[in-house]
Amino acid sequence: TVKKEMNDIFFDDSKNSTLADLPPFGIIETLESYQPKKILEVSEWDCVLPPPTECNETQLTAVFLGYRPDRLENFCNQVRRMLIPEFWSGMIKEILLVWNGDHSLTQSKKGMKVLNWAADPSKPFRIVYPLQEGFANDLMNRYHPRWNITTKAVLFYDDDGPFYSIPAVTSAFEYWKRNSNAQIGAMARLFDL
Repeated sequence: TVKKEMNDIFFDDSKNSTLADLPPFGIIETLESYQPKKILEVSEWDCVLPPPTECNETQLTAVFLGYRPDRLENFCNQVRRMLIPEFWSGMIKEILLVWNGDHSLTQSKKGMKVLNWAADPSKPFRIVYPLQEGFANDLMNRYHPRWNITTKAVLFYDDDGPFYSIPAVTSAFEYWKRNSNAQIGAMARLFDL
């Protein structure tokens, strides 16, 4: 029969001793006898979506992508406001500057101010340098998990804005808390889920 011929050709140790140690047609018989489980079991390999709501979240991380010391004027104005907890009702847990530039922050007065904020342990501000860690100069560096963001909500900005008003950010944050399994976007012409 066909099975016997296949067995003689492929499973004869004298002809090919490099095959895996399986019984003849072992995989075929296993597949033919497979019975799917009636009840799905949760395992560490299952894909789990984020919860649809995060109503208990109270803080977010603001992530800014910057690359030129001469473009820091608007950024500094926004961060200065964010560093006043009363101004943002304590909504900002941390401010992260992802410095994606070849030029040092020390090349401008505003850059020196930014470095002083990062050096002050009383301020929730830090800087990461992807290029110094071997990353390419890429707009996606702002999303890298290596930055160890501790909040579930993240507000992304470029260093030159546009920067949204506190009521707009608060509204978007509240909207996200009720739809946390999606990214919430807010552009001048679009407020999207």
